[in-house]
Amino acid sequence: MAAPLALNHIGMTVPDIDHAIDWYGSVMGFRLISRRLMEYQPQIPEVREIFGPQFVRAHQAHLLSANGVGIELFQFLEPAVAAPADNFRYWQTGIFHLCITDPDLEALTERIVSRGGRQRTKIWSFLPGRPYRQVYCEDPFGNIIEAFSHSYAETFSNMPGWNLVEETTPYRCHVPVCRQLIFGPRRQLGHFLWHLTDRSNRPITASVLTRQGRFPSERSEQEA
Repeated sequence: MAAPLALNHIGMTVPDIDHAIDWYGSVMGFRLISRRLMEYQPQIPEVREIFGPQFVRAHQAHLLSANGVGIELFQFLEPAVAAPADNFRYWQTGIFHLCITDPDLEALTERIVSRGGRQRTKIWSFLPGRPYRQVYCEDPFGNIIEAFSHSYAETFSNMPGWNLVEETTPYRCHVPVCRQLIFGPRRQLGHFLWHLTDRSNRPITASVLTRQGRFPSERSEQEA
């Protein structure tokens, strides 16, 4: 199995890029780091290869979320943005929502609705006896947004009765690393999130399920 890669950014089409920049900034705190008018020019042929022969111009903006994952906004001018007949085609192949983490789902939902978005569902506690909650909303442009109260790793590593996958990371702790426990270890089963680097000093986040509540590198002297 390959080493886990980091999610870099998500691309999203909107009909009004200025409105979208303001909305995602005021509702979710996403920071604008750059924007431009993107046009096809012979000296940058990759634009035409990516978007096809019909592409001429588009506004483009790059926003940054709290954990460094980018939101890339596009407002296409030629051809112009067209709204789909159904904005929630979850049964069709492709990405149908993005999800963010916010422990205060009530306040987030209130901001979404008060600034022109929509709350699609009530706030659900979807696992009895656990604190995990979720809600489905959408931005003013019809893009579907899910919100979780807890991190993805914590939520889905603690599902009772689910088949947790046990695996080890191909990287050893060959350099000093910063390890953060996303939640306390359980006596017989712990799920940890490592923050480490590979041999080229690139950051990696490796989610590792371990038994005995230890990292694989923390073997006892008897095991060594």
